[in-house]
Amino acid sequence: MRRMFKQKRRITPYIFLLLIFLLSTAFLVHIRPVVLSVANSNLKYIATKIINKSVSDKFSQNGINYSDLIVISKDNNNRVSSVSINFPKINKIKSELTLSILEDISNIDNTKIKIPLGNFFNNEFMSGMGPKIPFKIVPNSEVEINFRDDFKGLSINQTLHEIYLDIETNVMAVMPAVKTGATVRTSFLVGHTVIVGEVPETYTGINEIPGSIEDYILDVTP
Repeated sequence: MRRMFKQKRRITPYIFLLLIFLLSTAFLVHIRPVVLSVANSNLKYIATKIINKSVSDKFSQNGINYSDLIVISKDNNNRVSSVSINFPKINKIKSELTLSILEDISNIDNTKIKIPLGNFFNNEFMSGMGPKIPFKIVPNSEVEINFRDDFKGLSINQTLHEIYLDIETNVMAVMPAVKTGATVRTSFLVGHTVIVGEVPETYTGINEIPGSIEDYILDVTP
């Protein structure tokens, strides 16, 4: 009896280790990919929400429009002679937006987001069920902001000029035994106008290289 009891005591640790191994394998193979996917989706949602709010606050509340970003010059006949970017204004907006987004992202540092365990099984019947698993958002201080513009030929003597704002940021999430990151890219149309009349002779675009506006026009006429 004593010998059998000793043998059972020797076997028990191995069974325990085997169970840990099997559970770890199941987690890595089946559950971990779902956990990463759910965490990644939440990261993108949070970052996109922050970016949208920052851009909305900057442009809507401050009343920034096309005329603040673009300088249009006219000749003696009141025809558009040149179009150029208001670089001081553009650079100021980029700087202020970068600081705003970084500040808002840093405010969620050490914030724990909780997701029900059932959400990780990719099953609509289990969604929202079970204990809530916490994960922490870790901000990554990388935000890249760029302006770009497009010209589109609408019809004879009509050119559509659009100004876009492109923002890219990185965020990370740390969960028990899991770490994941997401890159969020968003674009906003922040200004546009239709230039009526002959095509202006010169254009200084976002890249600061003067040239002929005809080089930038995309013909979209039917």
